[in-house]
Amino acid sequence: MRRLNWGSSFHTAEDWTNSDRDPHGQEHVGDLLDGLPFPDDYFDYAVSHHALQMFAYQELPKATAELRRVLKPSAPLRISVPDPFRAFRAWQDGDAGALVIPDSVESTIGGKFSAYITWYGTNKTVFTPEFMVELFLRHGWLKVWEVDFQKTGFADTAITELDTRPDRRKESLYFEAYK
Repeated sequence: MRRLNWGSSFHTAEDWTNSDRDPHGQEHVGDLLDGLPFPDDYFDYAVSHHALQMFAYQELPKATAELRRVLKPSAPLRISVPDPFRAFRAWQDGDAGALVIPDSVESTIGGKFSAYITWYGTNKTVFTPEFMVELFLRHGWLKVWEVDFQKTGFADTAITELDTRPDRRKESLYFEAYK
């Protein structure tokens, strides 16, 4: 079974091909937009957690096409992205504790919200469930739907083993898209 953990950052896993554009000790370092060094239809499935939002809107077609290229026909991609609704609700409710990020220097709830939603400028695109489905369908994926933390519509439930942030389940939106 060939499994891709794209945008792995420091969350590398055994028996997965871990890939990221920045070096974090993973097997592959390279930008998805430059193309991954794998043949077409190579992986049985892939995951990408909290990485797709780091692409600008104009880069998303190329990024999703490259992920689609390296997956086998009918293979799934499991994606998580930050949940903007959760952050907005925390800001509305004055819940600064829900907007804590490492090394945060902001003292106001508005400052914490701005830093959180952009993750200090690394997040370039905000996803909603409707936008995620629209984006992937528009770019050739066959099926796309929202799923829950550690829940899958795929037969091999190991696709959820890299789901992160277990104590903060509401922080992420999870999706599966099929090639």
